[in-house]
Amino acid sequence: MLIQQTHFQFTRFYQALSLIITIICTTTPLHSVEANPHNNNQTNVDLSDDPMYFLGRYSLIVPDNATDMVTTASVGFGVFSKNQRHAYGIRFSWLPNPPENPLAANDAKYIRMNNAFGPLFDWRFFINPNSRMTFYTVASAGFVFGSPNEESKRLAQKDNSLADATNQVLPVFECGIGVVFSKKLGAENEFFLNPEFGIVPGLSAPYISISAGFNL
Repeated sequence: MLIQQTHFQFTRFYQALSLIITIICTTTPLHSVEANPHNNNQTNVDLSDDPMYFLGRYSLIVPDNATDMVTTASVGFGVFSKNQRHAYGIRFSWLPNPPENPLAANDAKYIRMNNAFGPLFDWRFFINPNSRMTFYTVASAGFVFGSPNEESKRLAQKDNSLADATNQVLPVFECGIGVVFSKKLGAENEFFLNPEFGIVPGLSAPYISISAGFNL
């Protein structure tokens, strides 16, 4: 008898809980519409108003106090603000044969990598976004990482005074100025070409780059 009574109480509880959830789910859209009287149809919201861009980038970096230059290849994408003065995007970079990590300790500067990869966040500000040619400023932040090559691992095993050959992670900051040349491709799409130059502040490394892509 006690078991049946307990089961009945739980059944009534779940029925009441289901009723409350049903009431909340059915009344929430009504409250949302009432809170925003200028939007009477929530299902017709257009999420594609902000233009997007896709790009490919090649850059040449010259680190200070180094004997080699660094080349990078990148692909990225992002969106523009409504007035198209700002662009925010993510860029993924590849560095073949990167130099030593300038932030590494002295006993770890021997570590070399065959390849390094990393994401960066880009913010661009355009002086005159409605022109076929306009200047812009750009600031980027992110990191690159890589694993030591086999030669570095062998050196670490032979010389106990060296640090272990471990993965390397390097934060990256970039500041630059560029110019955009764009050409319309139909009513909405356009092709662009961006020459750019700047500096990597933490490494005292100037860079030049060229980007090309499409605004959609």
